[in-house]
Amino acid sequence: MLEQYYDGELTAYTRSWALALEASGIRDSVQAVGMEEQLLQALPPGSLAAAIGEELVLDSAARIRDLNTEANAYFRQRAFRER
Repeated sequence: MLEQYYDGELTAYTRSWALALEASGIRDSVQAVGMEEQLLQALPPGSLAAAIGEELVLDSAARIRDLNTEANAYFRQRAFRER
């Protein structure tokens, strides 16, 4: 019975960390993309730099999304496998 209690506590603790990681990833990602957007908006509209910058920001956003997905999956895999 005690073992089941500890398993439940560990599961709840791990779930809390997984959710915190998700929230942290979203916050940091939105902040990073926001900074990139500010840089992009400072460029002259219609310029080549703005056009290239727009593509780079979109590429960066895709990489950030992939990084969050991979980091969260890695955490969950390690956290639940270790049990």
